[in-house]
Amino acid sequence: MELNKLAFLAGVFEGEGSMGYWSNGPKRKRIECSVTMSDKDIVERFKAFFNCGYIVEKKQQEKHHKVCWCWTVTGWKALHALEQMLPYFGLRRSKKYYDMVKSFRDSIQDGSHIIRKQTKRETSNLPSETHARGENGSW
Repeated sequence: MELNKLAFLAGVFEGEGSMGYWSNGPKRKRIECSVTMSDKDIVERFKAFFNCGYIVEKKQQEKHHKVCWCWTVTGWKALHALEQMLPYFGLRRSKKYYDMVKSFRDSIQDGSHIIRKQTKRETSNLPSETHARGENGSW
């Protein structure tokens, strides 16, 4: 049952989610993932399933737009959530994940980034290129 929930959330993330590696200043960067959509109940499922992050209401930018909700998680918890969804991602989203992890690792190695020692240790064992799917993206 939990795998069904995870597969569902990964599918929603594939279509509505985003992930990235952003700067908070000259030597501070953060990994973040988020899902923004108008279905608050679905957004709440991310927070409940992964037991982390926060949800904010995004106000309408135009009168004809719907109110949206955004679940956001940063740091190690974001990596952990993404790693759980990774086997269900398509090729493009999987590549984005691995590129982000590589960029994070590179910034640790060249010293251009201040991080907690715990984060460095925890991310050092993440796979760099292996994946649950075959090379052609098949299951």
